[in-house]
Amino acid sequence: MQLAPSFAVPDSRSAASASASASVARRPSATILPFRAPRAWLDIALNGKTLAQSRTHLAGLLHSALGVYVTRTAERGDSIVVRLDIAPEDFGFTLHTLLGAVPEATISALRARADGEAR
Repeated sequence: MQLAPSFAVPDSRSAASASASASVARRPSATILPFRAPRAWLDIALNGKTLAQSRTHLAGLLHSALGVYVTRTAERGDSIVVRLDIAPEDFGFTLHTLLGAVPEATISALRARADGEAR
C-alpha cells in the first residue's frame, strides 16, 4: 500500500485581507448580562374522587401542551397540587389549554415567582 505524497498547502489569505483585518480596531468586550423575562407561578389543584382519578388528570395535563410548564407536584388527600411556571403574557393561553385538558382543575391566583424557590 502506497501513501499519497504530502505537499505544503499555501496560505489562502492575501496580503490585502491580512492588512485590512489588522487595521480593524478591536472593541473591548463588554459584560453582557442575560435578560430574564419575568415569570409567574400558577398553582392548580387536580381534584378527583380518588387519588387514582387525580393521577389520571395529572397524566392528561403532562401530555398536553402545558406539560413543559409543570415544575412541582404534590399530593394532598385525594387531590394533586400542580405548579406551573409561566410567562405572565401566556396566562390566556394557559387557561384556555388547561380548560381543554383538565376542566376539573381548580385554579388559584397568579403570583410572581420567587427566584430563590425557582428550583
